[in-house]
Amino acid sequence: MAIFAPLPVRLPHGPVERDPTDGRAIRVLPMNRHLIPMPEIRFPRHFGQMTMPQIVSAYGHPEYLLQQARIAALIDTAAEIGELTDRDVIMLQDLTDLLAIVIRKASGGIASRWSHKYLLPIFGTFPSFDEVQGSFQVRDGRQEVYDAIGFLHSVSVHLDRLEATLSPASKALIAGGCDHG
Repeated sequence: MAIFAPLPVRLPHGPVERDPTDGRAIRVLPMNRHLIPMPEIRFPRHFGQMTMPQIVSAYGHPEYLLQQARIAALIDTAAEIGELTDRDVIMLQDLTDLLAIVIRKASGGIASRWSHKYLLPIFGTFPSFDEVQGSFQVRDGRQEVYDAIGFLHSVSVHLDRLEATLSPASKALIAGGCDHG
């Protein structure tokens, strides 16, 4: 079982999808995400009774936990329904570990710069883990914090793409719904 039980892990203010004339979908990322209120997070009982100050102290921002919950929900769904390949599951497990490494190094800087009451901003860069690690110089330094948030958003975009390949039944399970079609 994953760390997080089934949770509705989708942010209520996700990217907007638009269909241009040629039929392709385009994701529009809100550049003023830092003005959108953070949704309330309800943790499973076995996660403990962490307060928001404890979450901010440990992880810098609760949005990190939402991405980890999305990964856990995808892994659980893959095991239950079998829609994801073994490669996808291994990659998701790696993303969990890599995201923890990146955020741990920048959690203090994230917490000091952005309120946990709002979503994290998007700076327009989505670096890979190698890019983040390659440019790392100072714990909680300005660029390191920006890179960590960019990597968090890179993971989010990757999860969006992976979730788009799932059947509607799987998407309902991931979202915590019970509609199996």
